[in-house]
Amino acid sequence: MGRQPIYNKQYVLSAQELLDRDNVNKDRSQFLDEDRSLRHVFSEAIHSFGIQALTDGLPAHVSFTRDLILTNLPYMAKPDEIVVELAGNMLVDKQIEEKLNELKMAGYRLCLAGYNARNGILRFNRVMQLFDMVRLNARVMNRLQMRELVKKIRQNSRAALIAEQVDTEADFDRANGIDFSYYQGLLFGMPVCLREERDVGQLPYGQLFNELAKPNGNFESCVKLIENDPVLTHMFLQQSPKPGKNQDPGVEIRRILMTMGMERLRRWSCLTLLKRANLTNSYELPSRAYLRGCFIERLMEKADTRADAEQGLYLGIFSLLDKITDTPLESLLSQLRSDREVRAALLGSAENEYAAFLQYAIEYEKTRQAPQNSKIRLGLNERQIASLYGDSERETENAFAFLNPFMPPSFKR
Repeated sequence: MGRQPIYNKQYVLSAQELLDRDNVNKDRSQFLDEDRSLRHVFSEAIHSFGIQALTDGLPAHVSFTRDLILTNLPYMAKPDEIVVELAGNMLVDKQIEEKLNELKMAGYRLCLAGYNARNGILRFNRVMQLFDMVRLNARVMNRLQMRELVKKIRQNSRAALIAEQVDTEADFDRANGIDFSYYQGLLFGMPVCLREERDVGQLPYGQLFNELAKPNGNFESCVKLIENDPVLTHMFLQQSPKPGKNQDPGVEIRRILMTMGMERLRRWSCLTLLKRANLTNSYELPSRAYLRGCFIERLMEKADTRADAEQGLYLGIFSLLDKITDTPLESLLSQLRSDREVRAALLGSAENEYAAFLQYAIEYEKTRQAPQNSKIRLGLNERQIASLYGDSERETENAFAFLNPFMPPSFKR
């Protein structure tokens, strides 16, 4: 998570812009997909840091794409906590116009970013009066161009203006005195990277995973965990074919849960864990972990074994979770509920059936051939094993595409 200060013209710190950053590349997002990057910023700000703690009580400027606006994601924060930023090249149609009006009525402040004479005026003329702030880039225009653009903006809006990318004294000189109320850039403050050490098991998605990993997960406990967490609530309500804006979220969550059933919810919690705890730059490892778990589960269902097939899914997921979360496996296993024998297999402290199935799956992934001298008794031929693996691949693709709204809609491994 990164943040960069915004100062007013009296040089008083007034807000913080939230940025997607990692600890190595402080000048760019760790994700290539914009929707994913901005969701990551928002959910981490809410869960791992807390918006008020992250900004020391100042407003947080958070960017949202068109899709995130249309799916009501800004409502996951309180109106006084955030300033909702939209890109100046966003498509503005009746849908977006309605959503912006709804946000304003609900008390949210709106900021138009990346505004310029070429795209901003044409796209946003009808809704300019809704914006509380407009960002202008101090580096790409000379002083005359800035004056002309401000004059055009003032024909439709009295929004406060933010001069951004004020990185040098020359940038400040170009912007100074041209009706700017706020300034942001390296001259005023560099982006700062923050890292929050997290106990995954104490975070909402970890608590949901732990509840469902119990032999008898409690339905009401799951409802409360989801209902009390804004991002989990948003993810669930996104699954409703006819979401009601004013409907009680608890009622809708119960309806969706009853439709899903506990088995699908258990798998959904695994996907949520893989997505939300993912610190890599792609979905390659999370999808491989889920695929491995599905394959082991199917193998156990067909094998002559005492191993619990339900634990097979967890076994596969946990086998890569340390790399996905950048957390030692032993620490993860102390935070997340897991079977004693599964734990022993993962840590290499016992040669049990779970360890044998895990080794079988890992070797099969490499060669797409049944390992020789395996300790597990399957009674399946190569074609049948390949069919199980193909079924696991299809489930993985469908799961990432449909079970979790925070995954890309057309996920490809």
